[in-house]
Amino acid sequence: MGEMKVNVKEDGEILYLTLEGAMDEFAVFANLDLGPFKKIEVDFGGVTSVNSIGIREWTSLLTTFSGGSRMTLLRCPRCIIDQINVLAGFVPPASVVESFYVPYFCEQCQSEQPILFRRGKQFHLGHGVTPGKIMFLHDVPCSLCDGVLQLDVIESKYFRFVLDPSLLGIS
Repeated sequence: MGEMKVNVKEDGEILYLTLEGAMDEFAVFANLDLGPFKKIEVDFGGVTSVNSIGIREWTSLLTTFSGGSRMTLLRCPRCIIDQINVLAGFVPPASVVESFYVPYFCEQCQSEQPILFRRGKQFHLGHGVTPGKIMFLHDVPCSLCDGVLQLDVIESKYFRFVLDPSLLGIS
């Protein structure tokens, strides 16, 4: 295993983070400070796995997050969605998930193919007492054969953060 790559780009009051690799004991966020930024965009698309030490490093970074800031999460893979759904504090309050990958599976060629769901298209986040909404994709053609992809998650668990706005600290 190698060190997680953290690509950082600053644009005034906006911080862009792109994460690649395993979020594990080699994921070091100690040199980052989220405090001065009003908006933080985190692209998790390159994250391949997460373990408890990586979670500790990530949540330690979040202690530098300013309450007046807003975090936007992009291209979240399954391993990140699993953490959002089960771990309080994995994302700061009032975070917004803009896009995330949903695992689909083709029975014919036995391949898993993640499909990117985008806010406003395939899902709407809930707010207050209003639950979120998911527009499931049906009859998705497999890109590897002439089969059809099927949703490969338990809906009530995987989409929990969409349906329950409290998981993102949205009231």
